[in-house]
Amino acid sequence: MHILLIGDVVGNSGCCFLQERLPQLKRTHQVDLTIVNGENSAQGNGITKHSMEQLFSAGADIITTGNHCFQRREALSIYEKETILRPLNFPDSCPGHGCTIWDNGPYQVAVINLMGTAYMDPLDNPFTVIEEFLPTLPTKNIIVDFHAEATAEKKAKVLSGAPSGVHIRKCWNYSRRAKDRLSSARKRWAISVESRIFTASFTSLPCWKCRKKQKKKLLCRQQDKNRRKNKFFAHAGLDNHALGDII
Repeated sequence: MHILLIGDVVGNSGCCFLQERLPQLKRTHQVDLTIVNGENSAQGNGITKHSMEQLFSAGADIITTGNHCFQRREALSIYEKETILRPLNFPDSCPGHGCTIWDNGPYQVAVINLMGTAYMDPLDNPFTVIEEFLPTLPTKNIIVDFHAEATAEKKAKVLSGAPSGVHIRKCWNYSRRAKDRLSSARKRWAISVESRIFTASFTSLPCWKCRKKQKKKLLCRQQDKNRRKNKFFAHAGLDNHALGDII
């Protein structure tokens, strides 16, 4: 079974790009289940009925959200659909639900939307909520979309119910140190839960190739600076060590 998880689709341009590229991507890789985060798919942020329809027409099977899920009050009715999720640890009185079961005939997949609490909204503890919720699921094929900001919260290994996969997304306001720490793993982080290895992917983080290009760019800048300095010294009739004598 091939499962495709796509991070934040931003604005109308992101929805149009997805409509253009996703169908071919699904055919090429024979994708069985496509999960798309759409909490910023509307212009500005949030999700509306129009942006929801764009994502579904592009080929999304399930749409997850995060802390912007209720940003557009006029679109609260969309959470009546089983294939649109809001974080599971939101209060029960909130519209919608945090889990859906995707049935493909021979197998089922449970998709859970979860949100962290560090530097974010004061919700129920996500780890306590999911620990209590996992035993109620009818399948062992479980995908968790965890929307969090703090690096430590993302790296917590407390899911004892052995989910099949965790998709960890960032908020926009993450620190540079956290960004470097996550990107040092080259966008991939292997976690062991009950002797099973699954992969958690980090979206929108620079890979090692990007860092290599950045280092090369800084080196070129330094070399250009040295060339300008040597040219100045040559024009003034001084050598490179004369600056110390002048000072």
